[in-house]
Amino acid sequence: MSVPARLLCNPFAWLLWILDFAIWLVYFIVVGWVLHLKDALVRKKPGQQTYAQDEALVWRNADFKKSLLPHTPDCETGWKCIKNACDLFGNNRAMGTRKFCGTWRQEKGHKIVKKVFGESNWITYNQFYGRALDFGKGLLKLGMVPSTAQSKAEFEESDIADTLLLWENTSAEWMTALAGAFSQSMVVATSYATLGMDGVCESVNQCDCRVVVCNRSEVENLAAQKKSLKHLTTIIYTDLHCGGTEWFGRQKNTSEAPKLEPLPDQINGVRVIHFEDVIALGMKMTDEPTEPSSNNMAVVMYTSGSTGKPKGVLISHANIAASVAALKNHFSGWGVPGEETYLAYLPAAHILELCCEIGMLSFGASVGYADPRTLSSTGAGRLMADGSVSFEPSLTHAPGAIQEFAPTCMAAVPKIWDILKKGIEQKVDQKGGVVKFLFDVAFTAVSYNASFRKCPLLGLIFKSVQKMTGGRLKLGISGGGPISGDVQTFIRTVFGMPLIQGYALTETCCAGTVQRTNDGRNGVVGAPVSSVEIRLASCKDCTDRNGNPYLDSDTQHFDGTPCRGRGEVHIRGHSVSLGYYAKGDQRASLLKKTAEEFDSEGWFHTGDIGLFTPDGSLKLVDRLKNLVKLKGGEYVALEQMEAVFGTSKFVNGINGGVMVYADGDMDRSVALVQVNLAVLKEFAASQNIQFSTDEELCANPACAAAVTSDLNRIGKGKLSALEVISTCHLISGEGSKTFPGDVFSPWNPENGFLTASNKTDRSAIKNGKRKEVGGKDITSDNFTAIIDKLKKFVPPRR
Repeated sequence: MSVPARLLCNPFAWLLWILDFAIWLVYFIVVGWVLHLKDALVRKKPGQQTYAQDEALVWRNADFKKSLLPHTPDCETGWKCIKNACDLFGNNRAMGTRKFCGTWRQEKGHKIVKKVFGESNWITYNQFYGRALDFGKGLLKLGMVPSTAQSKAEFEESDIADTLLLWENTSAEWMTALAGAFSQSMVVATSYATLGMDGVCESVNQCDCRVVVCNRSEVENLAAQKKSLKHLTTIIYTDLHCGGTEWFGRQKNTSEAPKLEPLPDQINGVRVIHFEDVIALGMKMTDEPTEPSSNNMAVVMYTSGSTGKPKGVLISHANIAASVAALKNHFSGWGVPGEETYLAYLPAAHILELCCEIGMLSFGASVGYADPRTLSSTGAGRLMADGSVSFEPSLTHAPGAIQEFAPTCMAAVPKIWDILKKGIEQKVDQKGGVVKFLFDVAFTAVSYNASFRKCPLLGLIFKSVQKMTGGRLKLGISGGGPISGDVQTFIRTVFGMPLIQGYALTETCCAGTVQRTNDGRNGVVGAPVSSVEIRLASCKDCTDRNGNPYLDSDTQHFDGTPCRGRGEVHIRGHSVSLGYYAKGDQRASLLKKTAEEFDSEGWFHTGDIGLFTPDGSLKLVDRLKNLVKLKGGEYVALEQMEAVFGTSKFVNGINGGVMVYADGDMDRSVALVQVNLAVLKEFAASQNIQFSTDEELCANPACAAAVTSDLNRIGKGKLSALEVISTCHLISGEGSKTFPGDVFSPWNPENGFLTASNKTDRSAIKNGKRKEVGGKDITSDNFTAIIDKLKKFVPPRR
């Protein structure tokens, strides 16, 4: 990172830097030198993090060189992880849920809809445990039975009613249902709440599900599919974000939401029952828990399907116990058991969120539940005692969940961190003048001194920003894809906390590598966690940007960076799942897929290309499928390009960011860009560009040229000379936000252009996405014609 020339030449900036250093020096000399020296030594030296077994080039956690960690004492199953936490932290707050009161529109027909919330309701660990036990007994009453399968083959051959499908958003009910099923040795299949009906039906049929948990709004649609759902007998419904009042630009004189009427007991021959009524059924029963063994199946987790149909990954209780143990071991020096707060808002059907939640509950943390659109006041309002609605950020009457719950730990995908960064930068730019100057001076000082000292004066400038997240954040975790170094540095600096990267997959039950909290580097994803080991397998058929194959014996990367081997990342250990659920029409293909990706020695082949740094940290280069060979034979890394280009001020991360496209007929890449209209309009004004609509502005060649230039400027020095774009297409994001999407739409999971885990769905964007809506097949728009047009503007190589 370079210091802007406007600051280097500004005497006031130097004055503030010197003053900040002087204050620190006085503190250091008088009272703080011992504490500071200790802190500085810890933060400057991440240390040797892994162990390499020379003869096999297998890397392990330094604390577990001889034997991988299978679980913690007395927590050898997913159920025991939860039960043990409830025994230890019984009276502590476990789960918090905000009262949903309705929706707000400025006026009828306005596109922006905000959810309005009241006070939060908390339950203790004892209450959570009791509700989970009763829910599990209620499932027995509804005809479900404990699973007896002790292996993958046994589970695939079985057709008993032992599997519950969870098709709902992240919530206390979701985790209660999971824990309840675990208490009776039942298996939980997970589907993203945004998954279409056809995908849900496939999951129900493949898993022989008799019982499904879903939102009230989906009950009739699901029951209508009864003819194609041969085993479905019962739908359990929740009222998550259902009902409530609507406000249309005026105040309501009530703070009470209308009571929701119960649904019919039966729809289309399917029994329908409320979530709380299942718990009430269980309260009347005297059955004891049927605790699972470590070999029992725990979860069938369906991937988000960015590369075709979602596949069910079979995860055992042993896998969950090993991953939770590894996370607890890794973060053993962080936080205080029973005193931390975790913000849960990512899809619980994603392995990152599931393991984070179980891990945080095992740690005795308070878990506050939310959804991505209502984290801040931009998507939420607070219902006040007088019936009015407030949208003002506040720690006492917070509209957004992040201030309401004031988390100490938060996990997010890179897009979320990028959105936070751009939101702060936009507000600072709007204030301009002195505010922007002080912010830039403070950012330069704090980021440059992060490994050496704290900035007692200039660090105070970020306090108001830190209040936006509740003022208590101590740790941020980024996963689900590569995060830009600029974004990682910005979040660390402005929020005053470590932002670390982790790397894992559904197939490895969220166990892979995690950065140390004292590791301030960008671009690395840390060392192996204690439940798995990692090797890099040579890829002789796949070459880097210089045309050299990736070899486990390599000592340097294509850009000269020293390394200790390169290749495809393979993971083996107690956390690695049992493979893909091979049952039904796809049995043969899924058995083949399992054999291809889970080899006979227990290694899972990730499809990711990585290298080990000299100190034993893994650094990902890209995915094999996203390393695209250009016409000249060179490879470009699409995901890396997108992560870097996404930091441009012209890019709207909230609307989906950037998708880079290249193929073997092209000499250079092109890009589709969800554009930041406010920044683009500022550029248009500076260039006297006239336009009548946003679409006309986006279609202006001068605008496309400006954005192309800015993306390539940002990539210079961070990407190879071949990883540039020739041209781009700008998308306004003003189209449909729900399915089916169009070529003017933002990209989100709702319209199918992003996966449920917020990853770019390249196939859906290029070719469109088919989905069943209201019993009819509907297909979204696609960008094939636009990409073909862009390819014509790629100049031939000279």
